[in-house]
Amino acid sequence: MKIMKIEELRANIDQIDREIQTLFEKRMKTAAEIGKQKQENHLPVCQPDRERELLYHISERASDDLQTYTKVLYSTLIQLSRAYQQELSHRESTSFTKDFDSALENVIPQFPSRAV
Repeated sequence: MKIMKIEELRANIDQIDREIQTLFEKRMKTAAEIGKQKQENHLPVCQPDRERELLYHISERASDDLQTYTKVLYSTLIQLSRAYQQELSHRESTSFTKDFDSALENVIPQFPSRAV
């Protein structure tokens, strides 16, 4: 079995990050479409039952050692999606700011300021 050098491992992480970014943008665009549907149908942006269901199914698929991390990741994604839907619907809402600020607070402080 070949032992990878740290540079190769970092190159793998870089590729994975590019894929994650592409998927994140696709997810957010889909969330925006869902937000439009919610607005057209006079549905609230926040739908706790759907969010709980999503977190339940995600946690079922997560490996035992990564369950907590997976839950944090998807909770953050849900907060960001909700905030984006609210922003796009032009609602003046303190919950938008609260959700966005909450998501930012969870960002690792070591990230460069451009990444935050």
